[in-house]
Amino acid sequence: MDSLIETFHIDWKLMLAQGVNFTVVLIVLWRFALRPLKKLMDERAKTVEQGFLDAEASKRILLDTKGEYDAIVLNARKEAQSIIESAKKSAADEAARMVAQATDLSAATIAQGKADLAVERQRMVAEAKSELADMIVTATERVLEDMPMKSIDRALVDKALAKK
Repeated sequence: MDSLIETFHIDWKLMLAQGVNFTVVLIVLWRFALRPLKKLMDERAKTVEQGFLDAEASKRILLDTKGEYDAIVLNARKEAQSIIESAKKSAADEAARMVAQATDLSAATIAQGKADLAVERQRMVAEAKSELADMIVTATERVLEDMPMKSIDRALVDKALAKK
């Protein structure tokens, strides 16, 4: 072994010093570099793992929310459809009511018009009788100018007209 040590020029003091230096460097690296780096890596791994867990939870929440959203939209569509149907029925009822009201109003207007027409016809007939009586009296007076009984003629004409 001595020949080997002399062949490679190995100095045991130098080897011991290098071993001590390696141990000191290893302790310093372990204490100030590897331990904080391991701690940092563990924290980062936990953060990444928590991110995956949060992503999974968010995915489940999203799926649940999507289901709720679909149910709400379906319910809203059904409600909107029922409101539309109700509005259509209401509009049809209102239209029927308005048609009936218009029919009643037109019937009342027609009846009032007929009544007004009958009154006007009676007034015109009365006017025509009066004018006819005046004409007959005037014509009779001209024909019978010489007769002294003019008031009797008027009474006779009025009596004749009243009979018809």
